[in-house]
Amino acid sequence: MQNAFNNTIGGTTVGARNVIARNDSNGHIIAGRSATGNLVQGNYIGPDVTGTTALGNVFHGVHISDAPSNTVDGTTAAAPNIISGRGTGEVSFEGSGTIGNVVIGNYIGTNVTGTAALGNASVGGVSIHGAPGNIIGGTTGRARNVISDHSGPGIVIWGAGATENLSQGNFIGPRIDQFAKRPSIRAMRPRTASASLTRDGNARYVRRSSRASE
Repeated sequence: MQNAFNNTIGGTTVGARNVIARNDSNGHIIAGRSATGNLVQGNYIGPDVTGTTALGNVFHGVHISDAPSNTVDGTTAAAPNIISGRGTGEVSFEGSGTIGNVVIGNYIGTNVTGTAALGNASVGGVSIHGAPGNIIGGTTGRARNVISDHSGPGIVIWGAGATENLSQGNFIGPRIDQFAKRPSIRAMRPRTASASLTRDGNARYVRRSSRASE
């Protein structure tokens, strides 16, 4: 989707759902300064039609490049985005024009119920590279993302300009029930000194220290 705006990919019913998998590039890409106001909702990106078996995409599940004010929204209970299955990263933000995007209510790295592993992305669950002012999660239960089961960090930010991003209310490492933990190796990690992330109310599990923290 290049410089396209105000589109909806998916929807809140089973019939509106897209199964986007086995691509030799990204599952879905939103790119360009005019690509704004787009909504990705209720899709299985990486899993099969049941949401329980990984088919994967070679690169990112959702890649947003120099595109502002788009939403990856899984807050409708019957229509979450499942963004899972092996690749270089499940959700990726890249570029200084990637600002004001929101990722809420998604299962990133798990199956459709959020209770079993379907991840193993090497870069991690969410990668923010040089992109400022984006929001991961929210203040309600439905707005939280479950970001789990990755061989890399749950959230990683890096590069000049990756500032003023907000992660709030997410389960990073734990699965949806929070108690039977499915770890990501690192919960949240700024890679470069110029990168910054505000962390607010995330439940996270860090395998390195083998403990959960609020």
